[in-house]
Amino acid sequence: MAEGGATLGKLRALFRAPSGAGAGRQSSVQNDFSYTHEYDVLGRWTHRRDSGASLQLQSSIDYHHNDDVVHADPVQADVDAQYHTAIGSRHDLVVGAGYRFIDEKLEGAFSFSITPSTVEESVRQLLRAGRDRAGAACPAHARDESRAR
Repeated sequence: MAEGGATLGKLRALFRAPSGAGAGRQSSVQNDFSYTHEYDVLGRWTHRRDSGASLQLQSSIDYHHNDDVVHADPVQADVDAQYHTAIGSRHDLVVGAGYRFIDEKLEGAFSFSITPSTVEESVRQLLRAGRDRAGAACPAHARDESRAR
């Protein structure tokens, strides 16, 4: 299964372009409007076995751009995997892992700047969750994050 979308819009500008002598650069903001572009794609694949066990892989990417004075361009990508199986007649086991990457660039202007102008983050996580048929849960979770500026 795959799905995607695009959003194109005209919004009131969050930040105004500087005016007067010495303005740093021309802005694409006209009459206090900014233009936004957002694109996303999601893909998912599931395989089920005759025993009832299933493996699911999912990935997505999202890109967003606001054409105003800040010129923010965040990109976010995700990859997830999950395996589910029954163990015996009384227990379920779910094991999964995921990775998320975020890259955000912000471009300042004459009247202000944002520091740092680039941020990269990644999150890795591992999940193991079991449940007996009576409903008692036995979860475990591990998570690791890293940031670069």
